[in-house]
Amino acid sequence: MPKKTKRIELLINEIKAAGGKPEREAFARKCGTSLGMLQQVGGGHRNCSINLAVGIDKATDGRVDFRDMFPDLDWGYVEKRLLAGKSGSSIA
Repeated sequence: MPKKTKRIELLINEIKAAGGKPEREAFARKCGTSLGMLQQVGGGHRNCSINLAVGIDKATDGRVDFRDMFPDLDWGYVEKRLLAGKSGSSIA
């Protein structure tokens, strides 16, 4: 049984809140995936791609933050790299 995490709880809540199966399928399409894949990710059985994480973030208006899909990632480092790329500077 997968360990319940914040991302799993948030995603499962969003899937349930969508309503019946047609509404859940529409929600999954809005995320850019199928309902089955969304349930696999929400259940902790499949990893989430960055594209799907962004799709979920957009579809939920940020209620499920894309960063929550990757809790082990050093987001401070990623943000510094992105900012450095925009300014053309390097990171020390």
